[in-house]
Amino acid sequence: MKKLYILISISILAGCSHINANDFSYQGKLILGHEEFSFSPCRSDKIYWVEPNNSDSYTELENKYYELTQEPYEPVFTKFNGVVKESQKDGFASDYDALFIYEGSFRMEKYDGQCD
Repeated sequence: MKKLYILISISILAGCSHINANDFSYQGKLILGHEEFSFSPCRSDKIYWVEPNNSDSYTELENKYYELTQEPYEPVFTKFNGVVKESQKDGFASDYDALFIYEGSFRMEKYDGQCD
């Protein structure tokens, strides 16, 4: 019985070893446009430059965004997964608090000024 307990404990710890402290589900305001690809989390004053983790994610994000908006730069409310990384040293991303690597969206709707 003691061996089984130790084996289960090791399995649980091994499964948790890949967790990244910055990898979470976020919700907030997303704005896309020619010179803006930004995300502002709810209850935060931070603004992140959004960078999809691959071309399929980019297409998915853009398609969902433009289904809800009439034109670029309209805010939408979103809830999605991603990783926050250090801000970039050059380009548009350098003007933002950090870089948000978009990994997938599971909710997006018109922004009504509320962040919940």
